Amino acid sequence: MIKNGPISRNDLFGRQSRYLLLLFFMTIAGCSNNKEQQIAVSASGISVTIAPRSGSYTINEHNPEWTFKGSLNSPLSNIKTVSGQDSIGAYHAIRFSWTSDHSYQGAIRRYDTKPVVLFVLQSPDKVNRIKTIFPSFHSFPDSMHHYSFKDDVFAPPAFKLTQTSTPWL
Repeated sequence: MIKNGPISRNDLFGRQSRYLLLLFFMTIAGCSNNKEQQIAVSASGISVTIAPRSGSYTINEHNPEWTFKGSLNSPLSNIKTVSGQDSIGAYHAIRFSWTSDHSYQGAIRRYDTKPVVLFVLQSPDKVNRIKTIFPSFHSFPDSMHHYSFKDDVFAPPAFKLTQTSTPWL
């Protein structure tokens, strides 16, 4: 309510308190969405971490000490940690959404008793071609030897990785 005349001390501090309280809750809400999400280490020694603000993800294997890093290069939203079971076994997963050329939904599943990580990519919209690449790793363990197949006639073996040389073994 707007008053004519000078603002009283009670009105001033009451307004400041409300603004500070609102700012505090907005800050907490904003921070909780940008906090790294992690699936704890499984019996097989694998953990998964994602950074919502950058869209980066890390897969850590603890025996041997291997780290794989990748990124979607887009902020993530609708982040949820879930658990379930499929034909491979029981798992924990981080599900999320992002937008690049279309809206996408993805998940990284870490299986509880097997040294397996599964990447899931879905598009809730009908699309003719999915242009996003997931997973897209930019960092591999130094001790790994890269082996793949060339995108060429008879798919000859290759000891380097490119975007079209699949599957990566």
